[in-house]
Amino acid sequence: MRTTTMILLVFAIAATTSAQQPTHQFEEGKDYTYLIEQTGMQIQEMQGQTINVSSESTITLKLTLLEKLENGHQRMRLTIDNALVISENPEQTRTLGANAAGKSIDYEINLVGEVVDVDSSLRTMDEETQQILGGVISILPTFKAESVSENAEWTESELDTTRRGEGRILTETETQYTVKGRKEINGFDCFEIHITVESESDGKLVNGQQEMMITGTQEGKGSIAYDPEKRLVVKMELEINGDQTIMFPANNMRIPITSNQVVKVELLGN
Repeated sequence: MRTTTMILLVFAIAATTSAQQPTHQFEEGKDYTYLIEQTGMQIQEMQGQTINVSSESTITLKLTLLEKLENGHQRMRLTIDNALVISENPEQTRTLGANAAGKSIDYEINLVGEVVDVDSSLRTMDEETQQILGGVISILPTFKAESVSENAEWTESELDTTRRGEGRILTETETQYTVKGRKEINGFDCFEIHITVESESDGKLVNGQQEMMITGTQEGKGSIAYDPEKRLVVKMELEINGDQTIMFPANNMRIPITSNQVVKVELLGN
């Protein structure tokens, strides 16, 4: 749902920018409040033991337009109103989020809503706040506003590279969008867009002298309620199931992981 690499000729850039409309159209002087609810479950099989890890989060945030740029990009500010994150494993239960309340970060999105630049102040924040802000900054979906019309269908593919030190993980994702009709939601006249997602990941992580090889697949489905006139995502729900294997080449140990995650996003007011 994000496009990580796009190469265009200089003249094509000028033509495309003039015709394409921003997927998410925010107005200066308005705050857009979104509620994000997430639940997750992981089951790991390791050395004959089954380890269950669960998480639950409720986050309310405000999006504010700071500036519209000449290339059609938008400079945004994300502010956490409140956050509650509960993570539970066999050893402990952690409650996080208090430190993030009131914290904000500035960033830039392109025409389809992809985050293309994040203010460096994020790196100066505590780890808990970094994780929460980093996890929600790309919560809105990315697609071309022009693609959304009655009974439209389209597919988007992307290749995402995650680097951590000497490690690198490649993720190929294909997302199918199908517009199912219009529906009034929370006072907005929305298209209901059904989505299916399939992805494959492959790569390695390096932790000191230890290497971990990672492979995995994910399948997901959900829906997006999108107002095409106001160009706002009003509601979104996505459920993703995954299977992953972590292998340690040094001792040939394998850890299979199955996961389930449900994310709900709703525009509360603007």
